[in-house]
Amino acid sequence: MRNGIYLNIFLRNIGRNKLYFTINLIGLIIGITTSLFIFLYVSYEFSYDRFHNNGENIYRIAVNNYQEGKLSSADAMAYSGLAPALKADIPAIKDYVRLKGENGFIGREDKKDTRFKEFKIFYADPHFFDFFSFPLINGDKQTALKEPNTAVITAAAQKKYFGNESALGKTIIFDGKEVFNITGIMADLPENSHLRLEFLFSYSTLYHITGRDSAENSLDWNEFYTYIRLDPDAKAGSVEHKINTIATAIKGERLAKAGRKETLFLQPLRSIHTASDLLHEIKPATSDKTLYFFLLAGVIILLIAWINYVNLTTIKAFERAKEVGIQKVLGAERGELMKRFLLENTITNLAAVIIAIVFLLVLPPLLFNYLNTQLFAEAPLRHTGTWVIIGAIFLCGVFITGIYPATLMSSFMPVSILKGKFKRSPRDIFLREALVAFQFLITMMLIGVTLVIYRQINFMLSMNKGINIERMLAIESPRVFSNDTIPYKLLFEGFKHDLSRNKNITNVSFTTTVSSKENYWKEPVRLSNEEVFKSREIEVAGVDQDFMKTFQIQLKAGRFYADEFPADGGRSIILNEAAVKYLGMDNADDALKKKLVLWDNERDIVGVIKNYYNLSLKRDISPTAYVFRYVPRSYVTVKIDNADNFSDVIKYCRAEWDNFFPGNSFEYFIVQESYDKQYQDEIRFKKIFILSTILASLIACLGLFGLTLYETIQRKREIGIRKSLGATTFDIVKLLSLKVVKILAIVIVIAIPIIHISMSKWLSGYTVHITLSVWIYLLTIVLITLITLFTTVYQSIKAANNTPIQSLRNE
Repeated sequence: MRNGIYLNIFLRNIGRNKLYFTINLIGLIIGITTSLFIFLYVSYEFSYDRFHNNGENIYRIAVNNYQEGKLSSADAMAYSGLAPALKADIPAIKDYVRLKGENGFIGREDKKDTRFKEFKIFYADPHFFDFFSFPLINGDKQTALKEPNTAVITAAAQKKYFGNESALGKTIIFDGKEVFNITGIMADLPENSHLRLEFLFSYSTLYHITGRDSAENSLDWNEFYTYIRLDPDAKAGSVEHKINTIATAIKGERLAKAGRKETLFLQPLRSIHTASDLLHEIKPATSDKTLYFFLLAGVIILLIAWINYVNLTTIKAFERAKEVGIQKVLGAERGELMKRFLLENTITNLAAVIIAIVFLLVLPPLLFNYLNTQLFAEAPLRHTGTWVIIGAIFLCGVFITGIYPATLMSSFMPVSILKGKFKRSPRDIFLREALVAFQFLITMMLIGVTLVIYRQINFMLSMNKGINIERMLAIESPRVFSNDTIPYKLLFEGFKHDLSRNKNITNVSFTTTVSSKENYWKEPVRLSNEEVFKSREIEVAGVDQDFMKTFQIQLKAGRFYADEFPADGGRSIILNEAAVKYLGMDNADDALKKKLVLWDNERDIVGVIKNYYNLSLKRDISPTAYVFRYVPRSYVTVKIDNADNFSDVIKYCRAEWDNFFPGNSFEYFIVQESYDKQYQDEIRFKKIFILSTILASLIACLGLFGLTLYETIQRKREIGIRKSLGATTFDIVKLLSLKVVKILAIVIVIAIPIIHISMSKWLSGYTVHITLSVWIYLLTIVLITLITLFTTVYQSIKAANNTPIQSLRNE
């Protein structure tokens, strides 16, 4: 009965204070909706690889490489002989699986026109399905990958190649020559798996391709992802120490002679996606730092919304003081009043949560499109975790936004209220001002952080990388050669010649390396006057004579490959500046006097090219040697004269491709787009922070608007008197804005150092980054000041423009 009465009173209060209630509700809805999306996204990213049985005991072995005591690279791949050697000597290692990535053309043997370039191919040890919890729909998991030339494909791949037919027992052909019998169909991998695969080839197939010893025991073939499963009672740190002891015994002495060192470390399977930033990752990782930033942004926005609610609720509490006093005189107990105010607060929070859930159903397509990513699994309301997050937000909201206002209102003394002697305490006024200051401190920090992130990401995307990849098309190399009597070098040169005749194509080049693609080709090299054990591993790129001209790379010293030097293919080599420094030469001119030994052949260093960023600015520039060599696994890079001609050029290239390389699918990508994808984590980071800053500013403005409106109403009589005594509009605006300006000044003093320290640390994660110039802080101050003054001055001017009679009418 009483709850019904309380509800009626609550509804009447809403009717009398529509504006305040609307401001309160909108602030809560924005805060809850935004934080809910962020929490679900972070939860989804941290859910990677948590569906595997015994996943907590599975680790990937990664390698830190050191040269002359300095870390030169951190790699997700290790060598093929590592896992068998470790399992034989470390009882805590119960099992292992090796995966070797591959890409190439896959087709049906019985249908020559069904052929596609595939990139999600792995050779895998036979016990793959005992190790990982990927369900096999058809086939025997114990034998599916046991025999050479057997394959397991996903349900999606089965649909792609065989339609509605079962692929079990049928065959596919890889790169036009290797035939695989399909022995199993596995379920499509969930999106929250760091592994990306559609085809699994049996590991034993490598035995007859490369030799059993290389595939099983090599200590140098480092193209294998190595996973181990430990005994549940084993300590990962202890096992890691034993692994390094064994690895050092196996090859430490040989590495030490060359000034090199390797340390192996274990990565928990469940943290690979969020705590790994290594070379040759299977799937791009999301930085855990980025996720914690998002999480912090979600908490901050929610706090701002709750603070806003508490502020406005306590302001209106003083207007309801007379109502509370009468109820206390009529016998209402404090506990009963607290219950009533908590009920009102619960209803408001529940309404905000329900509307937020509606937005959760409606907004995802828009947000996914805006952020160019899937924030969380489809149909999030089907997952228990979503309801746990929603429940936690609701309960915390009810507690945080309800306890203080309910305690405050239920504590009013009826005698003071009814005698008209009730006043707000200095403590309450200070608390409210402190909460307003906190709102704007957070908002200002978000503005400053967003400006830095925005500028750094734009800097990375627009910076002169030392290479021109604008209007560049890259065509994946062919794998199937229908006529083995014609050397592929001649086919490439013929294809290149025909492409060059197109008036819309300015340059064509063949290269094994192209911007945005990691270079897996590494070879040991040494200066001719050094001992063999001094060999150092550097990246190698196969290029033609038009490589430098096509990509507009600058020459530091010497020359590049040219037709007038026919001996370049076997006797010359070109280095980048990073390689000159890495190999211990003084400078580029000094390098031209040296010879380099590659593949046991002495080569003259004929040129040094300037460093350029082949990968993102998050990576150091790799020491690289460029050899004049046509390699089947390369890219045909095509420079187009005008972006408007892309579609015509692609059609032309496709037609020429079919003439020269029949049986090969025409696969291409836009180099600039591929390069920019390296920054998709940062771009998403930027977009989320821009959106979060806008929403946080909106919530803070709503709160400040409500506070200013209340202050204006409370000082209506004072304003009227001052106006009647000749005060100008400016005087009234200054009077009403002075307190807010003081608060803003304190916020600026506190926020600037926090922004500087946090962003300096964030920027240190990039090899090249912007400097935190003064204008960033000035712009931050200007923006927060404009937001604050726009919110307060509007209401102040409106009050100041009232005539004294209007201000004093109700007094």
